[in-house]
Amino acid sequence: MIKDGDICTVISVLPLRLNENKPLTPANYVIKAVKDPQKDVETLIVKRGHFRVYVDETRPAIIVPETADVIAGSICRDFKVSSAHYEPGVAEPGLFFVAGGYTNEEVLREKDIQPELIKTRNLQNTWFKVLVSTADDDWSRHKMRRMISDLQRLACKCLNLERPWDIDLEVVSSVKMTPCKFCRAEVHPDAIICMHCRGILNMERYKVEFVSAPVSG
Repeated sequence: MIKDGDICTVISVLPLRLNENKPLTPANYVIKAVKDPQKDVETLIVKRGHFRVYVDETRPAIIVPETADVIAGSICRDFKVSSAHYEPGVAEPGLFFVAGGYTNEEVLREKDIQPELIKTRNLQNTWFKVLVSTADDDWSRHKMRRMISDLQRLACKCLNLERPWDIDLEVVSSVKMTPCKFCRAEVHPDAIICMHCRGILNMERYKVEFVSAPVSG
């Protein structure tokens, strides 16, 4: 652990890569994706930075220092507020920061950090559940996998859930496409509705999965 100086550590349990740019020097802050959000962490050491304030063309720029805690706080806050379905204190992406410099291993061993780490994982699990629930609602209404985001699919996997909209895109891409009987555009052989012309390709399944399907809300 690094105690000396103006240093903080951003701790992530996010299963996706974080890449934040700030109008500072240094400007770029990157954290790798966590392999297992329930067990692992990734860390980023943040030190004091600075930014330039230009007064006018006759005077040199003023160098204004920015403390590590302000920078670390902005990294966490800016990512969270830009995330879908973020609700402070209820459903949040798994990010927080602490004073001092820690490695991944030190974070997992440090007893003082464990309460915040557990809280962050719980908030992230709730956020994942909201993402999956929203995907379920969209699927029940539209039955269109293209409306489901990669983030929602990732949340589903992290919660170890199975959903009809959570498919392996690599497997789908290897399927031989067939021409639509109406517009002749290529469609998946199991498609019910052509995504291009909206023609109904399988009337029996359409009646069961769309006409008779219950609509939530």
